[in-house]
Amino acid sequence: MSEKRKTIDLDTKYSLPKEYHIIDFKDKILIVAPECFNYIVLNNEIQKEIYLSLYNSTIQEVLDKFKGEENNVKVVITQIEAKSFVENPLEKSQGGLQMHLFLTNKCNLRCRHCYMFSGESYKNELSEKEIKDLLLGFKENQGKYLILSGGEVATRNDFFDIIEYAHAIGLEVSIMTNGTLWTDEMIDRATKFLSGVQVSIDGYNKEEYEKVRGKGQFEKAMHCVDRFVTNNIRTTVAITPWPEASLSEKIEEYLNFEKGLKEKYKDYPIFVKYTADIMEGRELELSQEEVKTYKKTMLQIADGLNPKKRHNIMHTRFKEKILSDNWCTYGHLTISAEGDVFFCGKIQVLKPYGNIREISIEDIMKAAQKARSLSKIQHITPCNKCALKYICGGDCRIKFVKEYTDCKSICNQSNDSVFSRTCTNELKSEYYQIMIDINHLLYS
Repeated sequence: MSEKRKTIDLDTKYSLPKEYHIIDFKDKILIVAPECFNYIVLNNEIQKEIYLSLYNSTIQEVLDKFKGEENNVKVVITQIEAKSFVENPLEKSQGGLQMHLFLTNKCNLRCRHCYMFSGESYKNELSEKEIKDLLLGFKENQGKYLILSGGEVATRNDFFDIIEYAHAIGLEVSIMTNGTLWTDEMIDRATKFLSGVQVSIDGYNKEEYEKVRGKGQFEKAMHCVDRFVTNNIRTTVAITPWPEASLSEKIEEYLNFEKGLKEKYKDYPIFVKYTADIMEGRELELSQEEVKTYKKTMLQIADGLNPKKRHNIMHTRFKEKILSDNWCTYGHLTISAEGDVFFCGKIQVLKPYGNIREISIEDIMKAAQKARSLSKIQHITPCNKCALKYICGGDCRIKFVKEYTDCKSICNQSNDSVFSRTCTNELKSEYYQIMIDINHLLYS
């Protein structure tokens, strides 16, 4: 990167961030301004004192005060200028409202790790009319994104009527599928109405795939991926390998599989996603230690082709000033195949808010809005006073705060409620290190 020079008036007096946190970490000092979604990295105590002096002094006055420390003054000024580290509180990004609708529990497969225990249809699944009424009400109440899953979505005879209707009323529709029931004609027809598709491919080859999903399906699922992605539909290959002791020995095979997909479809919208947080399923029950081991291995795989993935994501957020007070999706709608209402997709560990057959969509949307508001970082301690509150974001709400697991109870909480979770210095240290690592990237 070529050196950039800028002439600065020495009579400049900066309007520096009013709220800031000073963090000593290893041999660096971070000055973090949460509300401005910004930070600088200093090298020593002298630079920190110089920075603090700039709150009440011009640059010239600081130079006079710190005679002989011109290089340290230059470092501080360079950081402030390069990062635009001034008082400039940002508005929080809200994003569009999302609904995840489980169309059915019916599935042609019996995957060993299926957390939905899918197979047969439930007796009282939503009808096509009920679904269309739900989608229209959602759209009329500022709904934007629709995710459809099962079971297997393609087992419903009215599947195409539903996605065509959702598209017609202006919803952006994505689906999750096992990819084994689709003909080319079905895929070509569906692409007119879809913005994205996720296909489960739980193994880097036929043998590994069949450990989870059974025999005779791997080629069908891979063909489904091929047909969707070459139709220019954003296609995500979702991978949840069977949690066996030898998984850690197969990291290279998964990385080669991912690399092969991205090379084959380099001109198409192909993505690969790995499951790190695995849940209990049909034939799956793991100890806490086994869950931790699985997550560690899966994160190694997920970061394999891009070891700086987290760095890149954070770099983009800082550079583009993408500030949110809730990185978690809690508060968006999830509707079960029988109409139960939840505010998170992990419905098997949640208590429902109610059922769409008993509550109007208007009341459901109001409840979801309150749930989302109460899940903002301001309502979680110690996160709400942390320098990292908009960077870390507090992580998964239902994983760390038990109150969020009861969707009805959370809506009965007062608007100023604050909930507690635990945090660790180890977690904070990970973020501090990433912030230091990417600091130089934010100059560009």
